[in-house]
Formats: sequence, C-alpha cells, structure tokens
Amino acid sequence: MIISRFLPLCLLISVGILIAIILSIGKVLQSHGIPPLTLTFWMVLGAGILLLPSTFSSIRENKITLGHVRYGLIAGGLSNAFPIMLIMYAIPHIGSGMSSVVYAFPPLFTYFISILLKLEKIKIQRIAGLFLGLTGGLVIVWPPESPSMNSWMALAMWAPLFLSCANIYRTLAWPSGAQPTVLACVIMFGAAIILLPMTLLIDGIHPVFSDSDSITTWSIVGVMITMAMMYSLNMKLQKVAGPVYLSQVGYVTIPVGLLISSYVFSENWVMSTWGALALIGLGLWLTAVE
Repeated sequence: MIISRFLPLCLLISVGILIAIILSIGKVLQSHGIPPLTLTFWMVLGAGILLLPSTFSSIRENKITLGHVRYGLIAGGLSNAFPIMLIMYAIPHIGSGMSSVVYAFPPLFTYFISILLKLEKIKIQRIAGLFLGLTGGLVIVWPPESPSMNSWMALAMWAPLFLSCANIYRTLAWPSGAQPTVLACVIMFGAAIILLPMTLLIDGIHPVFSDSDSITTWSIVGVMITMAMMYSLNMKLQKVAGPVYLSQVGYVTIPVGLLISSYVFSENWVMSTWGALALIGLGLWLTAVE
C-alpha cells in the first residue's frame, strides 16, 4: 500500500531526471557534429529496438492491432518526433539548461486543455498559476536584457504545446488492455517512421557510430538506453496517475537540467532568467497544490 501510494511520485522524479539527462547528452552529440534530426531519429529508433524484447513478452495474449499502430503514429508525432526535434534544434543556441525550462509549460498547458475538454474542473488557484507561469515564460522568451525576442527560445516554446496535446491524447486514446511498455515501443517506432523521410531529406545518411570518435558512439548508445528507460516509465506514470500529474515532470527536469548545465557545461544565466524561473516555480506550485 505504501509502495502504491508513492509510486507516482517515484515515477515522476525518475522520468524528470532522465529527460534532463537526455537533453544534456543531446548537447554533447550536437557538439560532435550530429545534426538535430539525425539525433532525434536514431534516439527514438534505438529506444524502440531496446523495448522490443519486453514488448514481445507482453503481447502473447494481446496482439498489436491497427489501433496500436495508429496510436503509435499519432502519439509518436505529438510526444517525440515534433517536440524533441524542435528542442534539439534549439539546444545549440539556448543551451541544455534553458531547454529544460521548456518542460515547465506542459503542466500549465495540459491543465488548460483538460479544462476545455472537461477532464478537469476550473480552480482559481490553478488559473492563477497558469498565468504566472506564462508570464515567466514570456520573460525568458523575450528577456529585458535583449533588444529582441530570442527566436530560438520561441521555437522551442512550441514543444510544450505538442507535449501537452500528447499527454491528453495518450490517455483518451489508450487502447483497451494495452500494456505501458508495449505502447512505449510502438510510440518510439511511430516517431521514427515520421522522422525518417524528414531526416533523409534534410540531413541525408549521416553516420552516428564512429570508430574514431568513441565519445559520439557511447553517447548515442547512452541516449538510446536513457530514452527507452524514460519512455517506459513515462507510460507507466501515464497509466497510474493521468495526464495532468504526468505533465509535472517539468518540476524535476528544470532544476536537474539547470544544475547539469551549470556544472557540466558552465552555462550562465542573466538576472531576469532567475526572476522568470521564480514566477514559473510559483505558478507550478499553485497548479500542483490542492
């Protein structure tokens, strides 16, 4: 009983930490010349392959149907192909720490969409948190220290909208009797299918494994393993806690991502960023506390 009570929180913390690690490895790989689209494609494809053994063991009784395939393609696009691609394109320009700040917004957007779909009731406290969080986000996208909007941060800010829609879709369209690991696998392959033509068209055939660059090789293997672990736990969290609770992984991703960026990549922040983060943090707290 105690384990089941704290299971959602443990899953939430684990998923948040793993997302921050994925963003950091992505920065390392791009610094070694791996294009964003290529990185995203191999990351989700590798994660899907790694999830196959557990998937095969789970589908002996419930076989994969066309419904699973449709679910994988739609959720794969909304959850991974489009948002991760946007974030990976932005990372070289805004840093891994700032990219983790993007994950502050899915809780706010998911709650708002849930209200529109009547999945959640309107609560003044959460509405106040929504607007505080959005205000903080605008300060980050358009900092007072900069004469113009940070266009790369603005690009990355589309990712939370995709992620929020994905949070809702995965719950509403969850195939009957499907196991979380199976759905994690089909979502990874769905994302890979969507990314393949774009990757070939824009990046061409770009090798990611190199005998002369062990850092790149081990980093791509590491990000595949981390992605597989993260999404498997992510789908389990979705099943036991629902979309709004799941969306709060940003509470963990942000501090972990900023710590990694500061101590590993020596990224620095302007004063307005810390004020904006305080607004986001207050907004997230208001949406989380009953």
